[in-house]
Amino acid sequence: MAKTVGVAEGSLPEDALLGRLATFTLPDDPRSGSKLIRAWNDNGLDVDDLPPMRSPVHVFQSACASVRSRRGSGLNKNVEIRADEVENNGVCSYQITRAVWDRSERTIEHEKAMRVSLDKTTLDISVAHLADYGADADAMLAIENLIRKHYKANGSTVPGQKIRNAVRDTLGKIGAQNVRRKAGGLYFVPREWNGPNGREATQPTLDGLRGVLDTLYGDRADFYVIPLANDEGMQAMVRKHFTLNANERSREAAERAWQRVRTAKAGKSQRAIRSDLVTNLYNERRAIAGAISEFKELVNVEEKDLKANLDDLDSALSELEDLREEEAA
Repeated sequence: MAKTVGVAEGSLPEDALLGRLATFTLPDDPRSGSKLIRAWNDNGLDVDDLPPMRSPVHVFQSACASVRSRRGSGLNKNVEIRADEVENNGVCSYQITRAVWDRSERTIEHEKAMRVSLDKTTLDISVAHLADYGADADAMLAIENLIRKHYKANGSTVPGQKIRNAVRDTLGKIGAQNVRRKAGGLYFVPREWNGPNGREATQPTLDGLRGVLDTLYGDRADFYVIPLANDEGMQAMVRKHFTLNANERSREAAERAWQRVRTAKAGKSQRAIRSDLVTNLYNERRAIAGAISEFKELVNVEEKDLKANLDDLDSALSELEDLREEEAA
């Protein structure tokens, strides 16, 4: 049986490679949105592929939630800091309360509270004291300062998770296939993909992603690429995992369609079948078909191994179309 082979970059001609394996890690630390955009652009990547920046309201909500805690302050006492949203219209407001639970006396001391508000127009934060803080004044002031500090520090940042998603989505855009099933984290990337200007090499995108992570995180992030010789064993591995992934995509799309069909037929929803739902499902069907065509040529994917799930998806789409026609009649 032929072995799968990883080779040194440049040791084989490009046309002797099947593709590359790519894997990456990065911390959850947020990064400046403007720095992310610059790094993405400077490394030749499409900034339209980046996630939208966090809204000020979401940052404020995270800032208020960040002060929640419950801890012991003595043998029989617990202190709880609560943060509860009380309005979110033109103003987003949270009530912050500090309560001391005395188990020996079976009492809860009077709650010290403040209302922290974000004006969505001016983006100013204001604080209203809802009780006399008394001896707890320093502790309550510290909580207020923590909220302001968190809001200021994260107001223009992108969480590490969203950066991770952007890297993964960009790999998917150039045809990458996950080869670790649900565990994820290791991707086969073909040598070429169908870019906006026709067939394009994937290597510049891989280099660009590596450069982005190096700029944002330095040694705290990794992006490894292993060139793969075009041998029989490697083709079998890619073929296997592509088939698994394509079948999973087909099943998930079919289930979304059938779920909407079942809901409509059971009369559980009075809403019309949304056109964007149908459009998205058809786009997914076309994307799956396009990927099958690519990998059929690359590693001789067997269409018969994909037929059952594709037929089920087509049946579900047909049922959706029939229901839409009935609604329009």
